[in-house]
Amino acid sequence: MAPRSAIARTLGILMLLGNLSAASGPAQAQQLPGVAAKDFAKDDFSFPDDIDGPGPHLLFLGMAVDKDNGAEQGEALLVWFKALTADGLVPGAARPWHFSVIEGVPFFAKGFVRSGIAKTYGGLLPPSQGVVLFVDDVRAFAAAAGLTLDGQPRIVVYTPERGIIEVFTGAYTPERGAALAAVLAALPGPAAAVD
Repeated sequence: MAPRSAIARTLGILMLLGNLSAASGPAQAQQLPGVAAKDFAKDDFSFPDDIDGPGPHLLFLGMAVDKDNGAEQGEALLVWFKALTADGLVPGAARPWHFSVIEGVPFFAKGFVRSGIAKTYGGLLPPSQGVVLFVDDVRAFAAAAGLTLDGQPRIVVYTPERGIIEVFTGAYTPERGAALAAVLAALPGPAAAVD
């Protein structure tokens, strides 16, 4: 495998590492830990404070401790994203965001990693709505947010006012898409317009 292909795969893995719960269930009023970062446009981003605009928000949250699992989750999150877009839920009922949570990246490689992940979402998401969160410990980040690090892709329904509302873990299925649509429809704001 060419070095560039390996790097692209690693970035894709890391970017889409999320956890979508097979059995969706409300999180217990968990808040997300703060991280200073840069978005795909290379502008400063304060996570989660800069998640703004009308909610609810869907966080395609990738978290993994190894590149192979990161790539698998990244691919699964793209399937979710494309399916929810086709269903009109993204961006209609909820504002989508992509967050890759990555540990152990040397300072000199962070821009390269960010750019590689941004290319995966090119044309699918505004650059201001994609961010790589470089953290010291992915497990600590997940624990602080009340999320498990289980190797599964994750979508988080979130509002700045209420924090984490619901978490979906696992691969996209029409049933999970319908369950997510029901959660969004029950929330005030843009989701109320979903039929």
